[in-house]
Amino acid sequence: MSAARALSLACLLLTGCMETMPGDGSAAPAGESAPEDASASPDEKTASAGAPAGEAKPAAGDPADGEVAAARTSDQPLPFGEVATACGVRGRALGQVVARYPARGAAQWKLHDTDPEATGPRNHYVTGFKDGCPRRVTGALGLFGTAALHETWRYRKDNRAPWSETDTRYEALKAQICGTTRGTPCPASRLAAMQRKTAFVTFYPRYGAEAGWFVMLMSEGRLIAASISG
Repeated sequence: MSAARALSLACLLLTGCMETMPGDGSAAPAGESAPEDASASPDEKTASAGAPAGEAKPAAGDPADGEVAAARTSDQPLPFGEVATACGVRGRALGQVVARYPARGAAQWKLHDTDPEATGPRNHYVTGFKDGCPRRVTGALGLFGTAALHETWRYRKDNRAPWSETDTRYEALKAQICGTTRGTPCPASRLAAMQRKTAFVTFYPRYGAEAGWFVMLMSEGRLIAASISG
């Protein structure tokens, strides 16, 4: 499937029309082909959304305290809904850069796809973290999103989706930066600052999925939360 077709399909999804999308000129230089999926390195660390007892779960407390908890994992394929710290993956092994955040100017975050023409679940990598290590996620499609877009979806009156860990941690960040309470949008005077300091990236288990997205919230070089939403 071409990047253009993937983009059109993604925009049909509830939260799909993100600020930054494939085809914005951020793909790898011409002549570079996407490498095969890179397997996890032995020192990869994972954090699971809704993990069973004994597996890593998002850390509690102030979002500024750090990022999602991690635990050792093997080289097995990463299940949907988990994120792994992949310090040993570099260069071409990351795949093609298919999106950047912000879309204009210097990008703080980049989304890499190991096989942009594929339609099934595969490795994606997010780079831009303070520790210099990419994060690996499995998904059929990944898209960046803004704080404004998140609020538009989350605060809709007809939204019956339960609040996720990512939603809750966003509210804590919003209270710090925007000074607003749960469920109240960040005021226009503070929204630009909020969007400079935060970014979302949503992964879909398959094309056309209307629920069960895996959403990561990042802020100032850290992974603040990662959970299933929708």
